[in-house]
Amino acid sequence: MLSTYPAYSQQDNPNRELELTNKILNQSSVSDTLKKTIVKSSNKSGGLAMILSLVVPGAGHYYLNRMDVGKYFVAGEAASWLGLIGLNVYGDAVRDDARQFAIQYSGANSSVTEDEYYTNVGFYMNIFDYNNDKLARGEFDKVYDVEKFYWYWNSAADQGTFETQRKKSERIFNTKIIFTTGLIVNRLTSALSSLLLANSNTTILKNSKFQTEFLKGSNNKIDGMSLTFTKGF
Repeated sequence: MLSTYPAYSQQDNPNRELELTNKILNQSSVSDTLKKTIVKSSNKSGGLAMILSLVVPGAGHYYLNRMDVGKYFVAGEAASWLGLIGLNVYGDAVRDDARQFAIQYSGANSSVTEDEYYTNVGFYMNIFDYNNDKLARGEFDKVYDVEKFYWYWNSAADQGTFETQRKKSERIFNTKIIFTTGLIVNRLTSALSSLLLANSNTTILKNSKFQTEFLKGSNNKIDGMSLTFTKGF
């Protein structure tokens, strides 16, 4: 920026030239100080920024005074946790409803909480069919105590209803892998972003991009997530 100063006469103020010279020198001093401050503020530890972002996504960006970037990682963290908590609550509700149905229509023991027990309740019509199958297979250690683990479905339709609900709860819990993976990917991406911002003053980020995608397996089920970082030169 160029500064202009009004014309003056030496006779008007003999000290005017000295005052203007000092003013210009002072402005240069302020500029140099500002530059030093900017350099000092950007000279922060990339390693520390990376560690902070691994612990809490966006924390490293806050440390670097770059929440213009960090806010996206904070939002991603919040969304992943909300999704994970929501699935847990919903999955628990569906599972509990299914088990209450089994207790009511098959006489299953409400004090038993193992998932394997309810898997067997959904697969076998009654405990006698289950025990006979295990005896025939020679799996004597898996035979249930009839008094403790008793169940006997009123009808095949009731058994089918329970099994449908039980499998639904399993699918809900299995979906948690998406949000769990999201939490991990968000941390890794946030850490890498913090490190690059700290060490390069963002120049290395030019023509660079992060890309995440879900990996699908058989029956379009999500098996995981991939993270790709590309840099153009």
